[in-house]
Amino acid sequence: DGSTPQEVRPELVQRFQSQESVRVAVLSIMACGQGLTLTAASHVVFAELYWVPGQLLQAEDRVHRIGQKNPCLIQYLIAPKTMDDRIFGMIDRKACVVTGILDGVEQGIGARAPGEERQKEEQQQPSQQQQQP
Repeated sequence: DGSTPQEVRPELVQRFQSQESVRVAVLSIMACGQGLTLTAASHVVFAELYWVPGQLLQAEDRVHRIGQKNPCLIQYLIAPKTMDDRIFGMIDRKACVVTGILDGVEQGIGARAPGEERQKEEQQQPSQQQQQP
């Protein structure tokens, strides 16, 4: 929720990165979305969503950094047929549209396979958007 004071955060991150006894970090997407390296983690579970796909992708990228030695598993806790399920679908479609336009390849949220760059297995194909004459 961002209630941890800014001056304490670097020490907590360092402990997570260096001490094997520190196995879990509970973080808010907005509080940890940028400027952190958490390569000691290999399993990330998101229990919250954010409307901007870029914020979710930034939060995912905290473990997909230079120095990561393990395959990474990223999961979103989304119960079927809930408001979060509908919202996640909208966020994922929004991410596909944005990456399709910017990169020429549609990439959704959580599309990265363990040990790979953010790619769906069926990717490497041009965007499915129709070209206007």
